[in-house]
This record gives sequence, C-alpha cells and structure tokens, in this order.
Amino acid sequence: MKYIIFISLLSCLISCDTRNKQSDRVETKESPQELFFPNYARGDVKNDTLYLEVMIDDCGEFGGPSDNFKVYVDSYRNYRLEYKRFRFNCDSIQYYYELETKPIGLKEDILLNDNKKRILSLFMENLLMGKVSEQVSTNAGSYYHLYNSDSTLNISVHSENGKLENEFYNFKKELGFPENKRKFDE
Repeated sequence: MKYIIFISLLSCLISCDTRNKQSDRVETKESPQELFFPNYARGDVKNDTLYLEVMIDDCGEFGGPSDNFKVYVDSYRNYRLEYKRFRFNCDSIQYYYELETKPIGLKEDILLNDNKKRILSLFMENLLMGKVSEQVSTNAGSYYHLYNSDSTLNISVHSENGKLENEFYNFKKELGFPENKRKFDE
C-alpha cells in the first residue's frame, strides 16, 4: 500500500510540470527594423556599411541587369542609401561581359527615414527566409548577396523562386525606385 501511495505521488509530481516547451523561447516585440539596424548598421563604426547586390535572371543562365544598394551613415549620423542600376541588354551579352566597368543606367542617393528603414529591414528578413528555403539545382535563377563591410553578415541567395523576385520588385517600388520588371534595358 505504501508503494502505491508513493508511486501515485511521484507520478503526480512528474506530470505536474505544465510548462510549455515553446514558452522557454525568447519572444521579441521589436520590429525587424529595431533588430536589424542596431546590429548590422550601427553607425558608430566609420566603415560600417551594408551592401545588397541583386541580379535578376532576365537573360536566363547568363544573368541580367543588376542593382546595387549601399546603406551607410553620413557625417550627420543619418542613414542613407545609394542605389545603382547597371544597364544590361540580353541581345548583347558578350559585350557586357567584356566590359571592365558596367555602364550605370541610374544612380540615386536617398535619406532613409523610419518607413524606408522598415522596408529595407523587411526585405532583408525575406532574403534570410529565402536562404533557409533555397533549393537550386541549375545555373538559372536570380542572385541576391547581402553583406556588410566587417564581414559579420554575409548572405548569398540563388533563387528560382518567383516570390522572392516579386518581393524585390515591391521593395524597389516602395523605396521609390523604378521596378524594371522584366523589361530589358536599352
């Protein structure tokens, strides 16, 4: 009888652990912008700069036009974004590959307000998720490369995923840049 009472009490104690395993995870209420900018675009280091290079596969496995984004802090400690769109014509691929410097089709420099920081952070979060689900088995596909100047961040995504490409076009549109969606530069 003692053993039955002891076993019943022991089983009650063991089964009374009602903690949920998921509740042990740290939940954050910060937005992606609040998590991203203080960690990877601090602004307290002189050469702390973020780079995003994107090549959309308008020409199939031979690539296509590329967009380069550079996020940096100016002398007034404001976040700025320098955007460059390089021209590319799929009918003249050999010409573009032989050039030492790519011809620039568009170059702009904008001040990043809180809304634009949020847009940038959300796209970078989407890139990270694209990296997690990356499954590429061919040379075709768009290429995204996100890195910073001190090499603490380095994400390369080679994607045939049309969803990520559409997110990129929306990202450009929300920042005020032309989408250049499936239109070849002349």
